[in-house]
Amino acid sequence: MKPTFLLTGLLALTLSSGRAQTAPKLVLTTLLDERFASNDRSWKTGTSEAGTKLLDTLAGTYTMRRPQAGTNFVTLGLGLNYGADFSIEAEVRGSGGLAWGYSDAADNRLELLPPDRWRVRRERGGSTSTLQEGPLTTPAATGWHTLRVARVGEELQWWVDGQLVHQAAWEDQGGKRIGFYCTGPEGELVARRLGIPDGKWSVSFQSRLGKDKWIE
Repeated sequence: MKPTFLLTGLLALTLSSGRAQTAPKLVLTTLLDERFASNDRSWKTGTSEAGTKLLDTLAGTYTMRRPQAGTNFVTLGLGLNYGADFSIEAEVRGSGGLAWGYSDAADNRLELLPPDRWRVRRERGGSTSTLQEGPLTTPAATGWHTLRVARVGEELQWWVDGQLVHQAAWEDQGGKRIGFYCTGPEGELVARRLGIPDGKWSVSFQSRLGKDKWIE
């Protein structure tokens, strides 16, 4: 028997038996993997007195510029459950970095500090403090850097380019928003990714157990 007829017969037998007729349902395990190929999440763009925000979908980048001293924030309300373990990652270069647990009165920051340093900062009640800082292996403005914050049990961790740089006991956060910020004067921050890695957030609510524990 020719191989073609054998393959056709096996396929017909499989379909007639009722097997493999229904494709398995795919369950996404990453809610956020923003690479700026579109503006589906409505990132702010345009120019104001505070600076410029530019989304370049062809390059896959989001750029913030601040000509004067101070800090610009652009954050999203993503509903991350800070009561469970989580991990947030960003790939950036320039002046500024990743903001999380953000509100008008409080925030947490992991930032690049040109020309070649990183810094962990936080704001509480209008007062900003530096928790830790150290050197980068490549300049802040010319190389891409991966910034990561994670809750692991009752510990909070800060990572820069795959290296654990600071640890502290977990404490409740003042806000919930996540995003970026740029620091001036003459500051520019370019981001090419913001994500919550696989397994840290599920968009499937079909489970008989109800909502995934990573979402509030």
